[in-house]
Amino acid sequence: MKSKPKKLLLICYYWPPSGGGGVQRWLFFIRHLAALGWDCTVYTVNSSEYPTTDSSLEDYVPSGVRVIRSEIWEPFDLYRKFTGKSKDFKVQASFANNEKGNRWLEKLAIWVRSNFFIPDARKFWIKPSIKGLNALNKKEAFDVVISSGPPHSAHLIALGLKKQCGLPWLADFRDPWTGIDYFEQLSLTSWALKKHQRMEQSVLQKADAVCTVGKTLSQELAAIAKRPVEVITNGYPELLRPSSIKNQVFTLVHIGTIGPARNHPIFWQALKSLVSGGYPFKVQLIGKNDASVLRDIEEYGLQAYVETIDYIGSDEVKSVLSRADALYLPVNESKNAKGILTGKFFEYLAAQKPIIAIGPLDGDVNEILESSGAGKMLDFTDEQGLTEYLADLMEGKVDLKLSAIGIEAYSREAGAKKIHAILEQILRSR
Repeated sequence: MKSKPKKLLLICYYWPPSGGGGVQRWLFFIRHLAALGWDCTVYTVNSSEYPTTDSSLEDYVPSGVRVIRSEIWEPFDLYRKFTGKSKDFKVQASFANNEKGNRWLEKLAIWVRSNFFIPDARKFWIKPSIKGLNALNKKEAFDVVISSGPPHSAHLIALGLKKQCGLPWLADFRDPWTGIDYFEQLSLTSWALKKHQRMEQSVLQKADAVCTVGKTLSQELAAIAKRPVEVITNGYPELLRPSSIKNQVFTLVHIGTIGPARNHPIFWQALKSLVSGGYPFKVQLIGKNDASVLRDIEEYGLQAYVETIDYIGSDEVKSVLSRADALYLPVNESKNAKGILTGKFFEYLAAQKPIIAIGPLDGDVNEILESSGAGKMLDFTDEQGLTEYLADLMEGKVDLKLSAIGIEAYSREAGAKKIHAILEQILRSR
């Protein structure tokens, strides 16, 4: 007699039609977990506050997965009115900002947000969600719950269910909590900082298991949790076939947000040197860009060489990546730079094109780049090295038809199998 599939409840804020890398990690993991026999329910929000939307991602939600959307009050309308932002302005977690405004009001708004909306602006989602999911669990009898943050409010919902229902729980950290690169921008009082730290510690120590996206972050979280934290990289959905269409000039592509911490001066300086050297090229920046990026493009006289595109859908991203000659990956210049390992990086791996990265030479990204042969990492100050490597690529001295080694281990299917094993272990140990 065939046993009933085990029931999995995923709590996550970002879910289609939300766009961006944050939504894709669990969208594709759920697809694979459903294929592995799990009965999956996703609990998310009915929100208009997603920084980006991509309705094409809804096509990837398996028909057998139930999606429950709850109403949520978010304070962003108040923020926009207070700071004089347009009604269509989308707040970025990384504080990337294209609009000009009253800096004093913005600083005050960030201070209020930082000290009164803990752990984040979705805090009002926590209590009603615990109540509603507790009632739902009495009917459904879930076997396990997974929370994915940020926003870390999702973890506090799972923590509440753990206390009330005793549900086995896997907490997934896509990004750090108190260790996130922009945490220092939050103008926290000592009281607020201690509250964040207590919440983070409670989640890490009371979850039955914890996973995250990379080795360095796993070590940092393990120090707080006082136990091992599993590494499940974001991964890629599938390897891409190179496009048969050849670019008229060398084309370097960046996908995603470039906030202030990712806007590296040596990149613009290198591009200006290449222009002076007569190299023909094109740079495409696809995604949200901080105002400093747009300013640097103008100040370095690169308007004719750099194209900025606000957002494209996931299917079009594949096409752009397959046509690119090389891919640009700026890593945040911040205290946690070593541990930054974004979902975009694995999409780049799947494209099997040379990756030009700027970041720490002893970080997680460079470890994978060196082991796979997928590209080159340049230090934050190595303008000469960056200029020379770009010139070598443009002159054909580096093979543009790259075949990275061993990247199959970073597929999303492989990641889902690791999650499956963790969940089974949690259930066996109870």
